[in-house]
Amino acid sequence: MRATLHLLCHLLVAGGAFATGASATTWLEVETEHFTVYSSAGEAAGLAAAERLEALHRALSRMAGTPRQTVVPTRVFVFADDDGLHPFKPAMASGRSGSGSAVAGGYFAPRELANFVAVNALTAQPISSTIQHELLHQFATQNLPRLPFWFNEGLAEYYSTFEVQGAVGVIGRPHDSNLRLLTSSPTATVSGRTMARVTELRASKELYDDAGDARMAYALSWALVHYLLSDDEHAESTLDFMRGLARGWDAMDAFETAFGRSPSAFAGSVARYLARGRFPEFEIDLSHVPRPRIRVLPAVERDLALSDLALVVSKPTLAAELLERAWTEAERNGPLSSKLHARLLSTQGRLRLLADDLEGARFDLLEATRLDPFRVEALLHLARTQLALAGHLPATDVARRTLLAEARRSALRASERSPALVPALDTLAQTWILQAEHVEAESWPPDDLQRGVTALETALDQDRYRNDLATKLAVLHALDEDLGAALRVLRRHRVRYDETSDWEAALRQAAQIELRLLSMRSARAAPSAEEHAPLQERISSLIEFTYEFDALSHFFADASALEDELTSRRERRSGATGRNEG
Repeated sequence: MRATLHLLCHLLVAGGAFATGASATTWLEVETEHFTVYSSAGEAAGLAAAERLEALHRALSRMAGTPRQTVVPTRVFVFADDDGLHPFKPAMASGRSGSGSAVAGGYFAPRELANFVAVNALTAQPISSTIQHELLHQFATQNLPRLPFWFNEGLAEYYSTFEVQGAVGVIGRPHDSNLRLLTSSPTATVSGRTMARVTELRASKELYDDAGDARMAYALSWALVHYLLSDDEHAESTLDFMRGLARGWDAMDAFETAFGRSPSAFAGSVARYLARGRFPEFEIDLSHVPRPRIRVLPAVERDLALSDLALVVSKPTLAAELLERAWTEAERNGPLSSKLHARLLSTQGRLRLLADDLEGARFDLLEATRLDPFRVEALLHLARTQLALAGHLPATDVARRTLLAEARRSALRASERSPALVPALDTLAQTWILQAEHVEAESWPPDDLQRGVTALETALDQDRYRNDLATKLAVLHALDEDLGAALRVLRRHRVRYDETSDWEAALRQAAQIELRLLSMRSARAAPSAEEHAPLQERISSLIEFTYEFDALSHFFADASALEDELTSRRERRSGATGRNEG
């Protein structure tokens, strides 16, 4: 199965041969209810990281009430020192708009199938405030729908100072760097103008990404959120604000309904709060947090886990070396169990995908799913490989349709195994979108298209910040020949789109699909009277749709021309019928 694995190191981007030191060390696995920690720094360091993260999760759960269980796991790697961590550091430190957040002692990297944290145990606080900040964002995405950017960032800063003292967790401690920045010149920094700029819905994301203004934006968001959460007078209003967001209200409308004023109107109160210098802290009981489970990690599992981490930081050569070690160790220990064999093949298939060896990846992943039919990541990567292979074939090729059907089955199995996993649901829906590139009137829409609609509705419920999911859902409604449903989706989810141009592009895509399908239906030689009326109604709806939005004006003429052609054909048909009767 691995006869050609060593060739991957030559096919992939060079990442350096660093595997020896990492894999020669004994690693422990420390498992809690919500986290898996791998530690080469000994039991104490692994336990400390696991217990701190589990305590943070309990603190966040208290805020959210009954939280959703995260769909993807969080894997934490605690290295004994920087020499161990160094080979697994990202090639370039990534910022908030990239693939994660890097810090001096480690980094946080969210991925679609798992969140990854890697830290150096010798730093003063391995689970740093930055990592706690990023974990809050993951929790908020899952449990606190539609938070405006300023509140999301302020909340993350608020929880970044979380501390554990024995059996007690402490929430709300001052954020020292934010406090120093704001109190150095409170009159200039905390004003209605600056607060309005930070909390304005459309400009906020760009502001927080701007190197010159970001630090002040984070500080002001932290101060406003700290004030709202710590002041008894505003506690119930804050809950009302979140309830309004959960109902789908616009962020500013939800805030003003809950508080009776805009966020910028709190500038004076926040300035006085900062000047007073007293910041309430809250304690939560951690005495009943279950003790983690600890075991020594076998060499094969160690190298597979580290191989996954190497892929996260885009070092495929290192990942291939670690996988080669895992194969060698597994074969040395005798016959492979089906689950371990499947895991090895699944990782090997992912590496082949990176090397653009689609056929090799397909072979490995098919075998992995045969050995372990419930391995979700293998099923997902298999579906994507099948989609990629289909994408290289002409739309009318029978082999392409076969690959799309296989991809749908693979993605469906992955989504059935993990019903709320967004990548599986997204990939499943994508199979119908690709299928629609070649449509025949007699066979469209397919009977099972509703599966794709349901999949994307579930995905949107899970990931509230991805506008591409809303666009794809609208596309599927359009492909189902229901333009009204497509428009309702886009209107309902408009708040997801940071840019108006993105939303208008989604509108154009839905209109274009409807026009193509209507043209296909209308092109038939002689539509019957039963077919004519629904076509006429749909064309009229498309004309109204294109007339409503300036972005669709260029479709108006085409839709009108189609209506004129259909009307003309109806009249000719009626005239011919009359002559025959005469």
